[in-house]
Amino acid sequence: MRRPLRQPLFVIGSALILLGLPGSSSAAQATGDDPETPDTLEASDLSPEPDPSAESDQFDFWLGIWSVNLRMQQEDGSWPESSVQAEASIYPVLGGRAVLELWDSQPIVGFSLRWFDPEWERWVLWLNWPGEDRSGSSGLEGAFHHGRGEFFSRRPTADGGERIARYTFSDITPDSLRWDDAFSTDGGKTWSSNWIMEFRRTGPPPELPAGGAPLPTSSGDEGRCTDPRFRVFESVAGSRSGTAVRSPGDGEPVEWPARLDGWRILDGCSVLARLAVEGADGTTHSLHLLTWNTYAQVFEESALDDTAGSDLEVFYGEPTEGSGPIVLELSGRGGGEPATSRHRWTLGDDGIHLGIETTGDGGRTWSPELEASFPAGE
Repeated sequence: MRRPLRQPLFVIGSALILLGLPGSSSAAQATGDDPETPDTLEASDLSPEPDPSAESDQFDFWLGIWSVNLRMQQEDGSWPESSVQAEASIYPVLGGRAVLELWDSQPIVGFSLRWFDPEWERWVLWLNWPGEDRSGSSGLEGAFHHGRGEFFSRRPTADGGERIARYTFSDITPDSLRWDDAFSTDGGKTWSSNWIMEFRRTGPPPELPAGGAPLPTSSGDEGRCTDPRFRVFESVAGSRSGTAVRSPGDGEPVEWPARLDGWRILDGCSVLARLAVEGADGTTHSLHLLTWNTYAQVFEESALDDTAGSDLEVFYGEPTEGSGPIVLELSGRGGGEPATSRHRWTLGDDGIHLGIETTGDGGRTWSPELEASFPAGE
């Protein structure tokens, strides 16, 4: 089982602080052969069966629409009432295996995806809160104890020390909760707070609409990230039906129906995509966050699927030179180990193609695992 995030979460998980957020003091059969196999995936095929594990329900209290009051500690240590009033939309995704957050206000927007890792008995939080022409994802991990959730990340400091970030969910009721953000530079002996968010429920859990429909953090003002490289994945937004060829290691490739839904989010800084592919054992689902990582100056894709026990994979890559369709080869990296998979996105006027390949020899040879195609106009 691949677990590419363990080391990166420990090292770079505090990257939210690097974003310089405003006001922070620290800132089964082949199609056509089986008449019962549908030719296309409809909306009802997009939601997998819920994960029955109790741990995966621990964040269910957060599902819904919330009004959020954000307070930020000032340089003098005071906590004045904030003018930042936000709306947080928290979605159940991947059949309840994960929780998607879209946090919307001006001038701040945010994204997070969180899921429970049963092997490590920890929740993993993967976040992107972009600034002006700044974007890049980071993570934390932790657990709930006695109704209180605490999630941590660590990163080295310039002086050779270590900075620990901590996010806390507390005071949880059916219609309210408190979130705060703090950091420590003395190994957790003392903590300094940055933000406090007070949540009040205003609506039930939302559902993701069809691809291309407006989502929170995409109000039409897409001037936050103006670098043209943020526009590369825009064509993924929308709703498309297509086909996917699975290549099992012990059999012949088989073609199945597939569906791709995409949304522009984070005021133009990212595209969120949902891929559904039919197969012999039912439909599999995955979420993909696509952005330009300004810190590393590479394209970034974060992908999580609904396979029990699977981990988020993070891919980085650059555009392929030359004319014709834009081809992006995003090779997964994690924990300092060689990539074991890569995603090849081909974005052209004739449609979208996603190829997923794997390697078992350190990248010397690659084998196709999935080839999904979505023609233009579908």
